[in-house]
This record gives sequence, structure tokens and C-alpha cells, in this order.
Amino acid sequence: MKTPNFPFAELGHRLALDGFVVIAPHYLDATGGSSRNPEASYKDWVRVVGDALMYFSARPSVAREKIAIVGFSLGASIALAAASEGLPLAAVVECAGSLPDRYFLQLRSMPPLLILHNEFDPVMPVYNARQLESLCGVRHFDCRTVIGPGHQHGLPGPQDESLREIENFLAKHLKT
Repeated sequence: MKTPNFPFAELGHRLALDGFVVIAPHYLDATGGSSRNPEASYKDWVRVVGDALMYFSARPSVAREKIAIVGFSLGASIALAAASEGLPLAAVVECAGSLPDRYFLQLRSMPPLLILHNEFDPVMPVYNARQLESLCGVRHFDCRTVIGPGHQHGLPGPQDESLREIENFLAKHLKT
């Protein structure tokens, strides 16, 4: 879970200090650790996310109706796919991902969504974020979009500011 593009450990630590239970399911285990051929693997990865939600929502330390997913890049695309299937999520934070075509066309639902992207992301073009934002508008889904001016595949704007944006969004949608 180490990448120079997204501070998973720092975000997890900050969220835990805010009182959230933080879990990191290893969805790539469903495909032997491989992220090749994502179109053929999304179904398996979404199943892993669904299984993890079911397992952890049964734990006494987890409020079943207050579960969110935070994903980066491929993980963001998987989070969006899982959310679009109607999994019981209170919120989704997606950074530099996209809703896979198959899920875009068969969209059932979407919990409150925070879209984080950079205008000049060299890996995931910003039109993916804009398309998702438009879809949310058409379907009247609760959506907040932050597009930074950056040229990197990662958080928009200064890291601390982006992490605070995530914390505030999750606090709004998960805390009673």
C-alpha cells in the first residue's frame, strides 16, 4: 500500500485519530496480486469489497450504516464500481480513478461522493472526473468535486489540504 502518489498510511492514521475504524482490504488477492486486464477482473475485485463490507459490518466496533470507501487510482475505480452496485456504503472518496464503463452503463446507485483529481493527470485523464461529476448531476447524486491544477497522478493541491478535505467529507457523512 505504499505509493508516492497517495499517503495511505497518513490518511489511515489521521482517520483513526478522528475515531474511524480503518480497514484496507487487499482486493488484488482475488486475481493473484495482478492488476492486469482490469475489465475482466472488476467483478472479482468488487466481490472482495462486498465480502469485506459484509464481514466488517458484522463487527461490534463498526457502525454498519456508516461505512465508506476511500480509493486511489485502480482502487478508486473499484470503489466506484462497488458503490454503483448498491453496496451499503455511506460515502465514497475517489482519487484519480474512474467509473468503469460496464458499471457506468448499469449504474444502480451512488452514495455521497467526493471526487479528487488533477487537471493534467498523466495516467487518468480529468475527463473521467468530469464525466462522473456530470452523471452525478443528471442522477441527482450527492457529489463534491475538487480538481487541482496539477500534472501528477495523485491528490489535487497540497497533501495536507487534500487530506483535510477527505476528513471533512467523511466526518460530514459518517458521524452522527
